[in-house]
Amino acid sequence: MKGGEGRCKFKIRVAVLLLGSGSLICSCSNSGEPDLPAIRKKTMVPSDQAEGVCFLRMNRNFAVVLGQNSSSAGALIDGRYVLTAAHSLYDPPSEKGRLRSIQLTVGKADVSEVNDETADSVVRRDREDVGRLPQDRVWSVSPEYQAGLTHRSVKKSSKLLVRHDYGFVDLGKDFGQGNSFRLVRAAEFLRVGSVIRVAGYPGESKRVKGATGSKLFEGEGEVTTIQGNLFGYDLETSKGVSGGPVWVERGGRRYLVGIHIGSDIGGIEGAVGRVIDQALLNAWNVWVARRSRL
Repeated sequence: MKGGEGRCKFKIRVAVLLLGSGSLICSCSNSGEPDLPAIRKKTMVPSDQAEGVCFLRMNRNFAVVLGQNSSSAGALIDGRYVLTAAHSLYDPPSEKGRLRSIQLTVGKADVSEVNDETADSVVRRDREDVGRLPQDRVWSVSPEYQAGLTHRSVKKSSKLLVRHDYGFVDLGKDFGQGNSFRLVRAAEFLRVGSVIRVAGYPGESKRVKGATGSKLFEGEGEVTTIQGNLFGYDLETSKGVSGGPVWVERGGRRYLVGIHIGSDIGGIEGAVGRVIDQALLNAWNVWVARRSRL
């Protein structure tokens, strides 16, 4: 009997200790590191303000079998060129899943009818007409970005890879300067607390209500962190927004400060963008100069 009472009292003392230290237990992860406070994310909503926003549908070899057809968003710059995420333009090491062509549409809120005939531009692979910057290929990705990656592997990747997640596409014709974003060095406009806007074509997801992959959505949020050439913001996004423009508005003008590349990646909680920094601007200027001479 005494032994039973002793065990009972011991259990009660343990329970009291655990309850008393609940805040300590809850504030630590299983690894012993403090958990980051959860970000209250804002939502994206349907939008018809599609000026300068590009829709990209990537057509790949064996897409039906491999499930590798995908879509993303991009920003129109200088009336002719598109800035987007590199992970949308990747090529796997083998021929399987290789990117064959990209259907691009500029400034449309509904892209459900986009195909080779209705797209504003269809950029096709001719010979080896794709490469790494600063090559003057019709679509090119950052020289430091590793090829052969899927979106899933990018989400699990380190900051080192995510930091180079950008690529360029040449539409092949001019859609007008007035329809373009202004490409700027983000440091001039980007601060923690800055209000930013993001646009794209989110696929079906519980996180973005009403998304279908063919309708434009837009969201407004605040910058929560800036870590080198990555920054986070309190916005709920989903697949299909990748590559979309992240901009600030000043005096009625839209200044592009980043590229949306995903959520909860690179060690950042919430939505994540790749900053428009001097390295990206340098690569862009060299590539555009070469493309404009073709």
